[in-house]
Amino acid sequence: MATNYRLISAAGVDMGIWEARDAQDALDLCARDQGYRSLAHQEEISGPWTGRVIEVDVGPAYAIESRSATSREWHRDVGDPRANRFADASEAEEAIESLRDLGDEWATAEYRVVVL
Repeated sequence: MATNYRLISAAGVDMGIWEARDAQDALDLCARDQGYRSLAHQEEISGPWTGRVIEVDVGPAYAIESRSATSREWHRDVGDPRANRFADASEAEEAIESLRDLGDEWATAEYRVVVL
């Protein structure tokens, strides 16, 4: 079962909330998001992690699903999967409006907000 971890760097920078099996996995996901091959690779270059890892309860989350005008299937691949997670439905609705502003196929797609 996955747990949510908030990562705070030693400098106090909030590195976000990561859904992972354990704290080490959360650190590894964050390192990969920053372009490293793994947490070990990041530590080779910049030294060991000295920040804080805090287990958090984030409550329900929402995501956007879309389908093109020619598709019957709904897809949750709207951009980066980590960015397609919202704390409340109104944030997801605002993101949908931003997607429509991109024009072309984004403007003609159908969207819906789902609870994760």
